[in-house]
Amino acid sequence: MNIQVKLETMQIQIEHTNSNSSCCENYQLCYLCQQHFERKEASVILCDDQGNNCGEACTHCIAKGYSWMHNQFQQLNYQINLSVNRESNELIKV
Repeated sequence: MNIQVKLETMQIQIEHTNSNSSCCENYQLCYLCQQHFERKEASVILCDDQGNNCGEACTHCIAKGYSWMHNQFQQLNYQINLSVNRESNELIKV
């Protein structure tokens, strides 16, 4: 089986959080560490260059820096795409 891997670029988007959100809407699951966190004034959203595999990052992951976040993002997306395309011989995007 031949598997080719294409590394994708991580895009970062910062959005202002609506201060009128309900209590439950202020909590989110971090895409990188899978821990629940409380949203602050802004949300940091990570996406691949296709706009897929998106999620928010918590302040703990943001504090680790761009390089760490980028590596985690690529590893997570590689695992997701590998499990989806395990049986095929297609190009796997990461």
